[in-house]
Parts: sequence; structure tokens; C-alpha cells
Amino acid sequence: MNVPAHAVSYWSEGTHFKSLIMKELCQKRAIRIPRVIVFHTGEDTLPEVSEEELKEIQDAVVEELESYEDVEFKGTFAAEDGSGFCDWEAPDAETVEKILEDSGVAEKVPNSGILEVEQVLPVE
Repeated sequence: MNVPAHAVSYWSEGTHFKSLIMKELCQKRAIRIPRVIVFHTGEDTLPEVSEEELKEIQDAVVEELESYEDVEFKGTFAAEDGSGFCDWEAPDAETVEKILEDSGVAEKVPNSGILEVEQVLPVE
């Protein structure tokens, strides 16, 4: 399959990547699961926090999510070195960024980028 150069767009501001090819594949297969991945790598790894602080962060996100019917926080995944990611189902990266800012989590847990993705595999 030949991919035209304009098929992939990249915005370094906000670390937002969107593939038009993937979007087309998803639409053809009627797969539309908007996912947003928040990365914590490099200088922005997940901070060491106590169990109590972790609960406070979770509670802040859960409280903020009450205002959003179309967003679901799927979880945070971390490696021993503190690098990791948070998985969201949301309409777009901007929505997740707003939730993190409004809940105060963005200040406590910096991120190294937010990536909006769409599922392309498995193919049915």
C-alpha cells in the first residue's frame, strides 16, 4: 500500500500524533474506540508517592470525571524506573488534558506527552 506523504500529520506542540490512514481503516471496519495515552517518560516519570497520595490523585480524577459522560480512565501502568503511561477512552487529547489540569493532577504528576490513538488491530 502506497502511503501519501500528507497521510500522517504530527504536531510536536502537545505531542499529538494522528494517522489519517489509521482513521480511515477504523472507519472502514466500523471500529471507533477513541483512546488517549498520557506518557510519563524521561524527566517526567511518575513521581514516588505514598499510598495516601496515590488515593488523593485517584479521587481528584474520579471527582473531575463526574462532569464527563464520554470519558473513562482505564488505568495507569508503570515500570520500576517510574516511566509509564495512563490509558483513557476519551473524545480527544484536549479533553484528557483539561481533566488533568482541572483536577490538579497535571501539577502533581507531570507528563511528557499526550497521544491520541485509534485501534486498528485486531482486524475482524
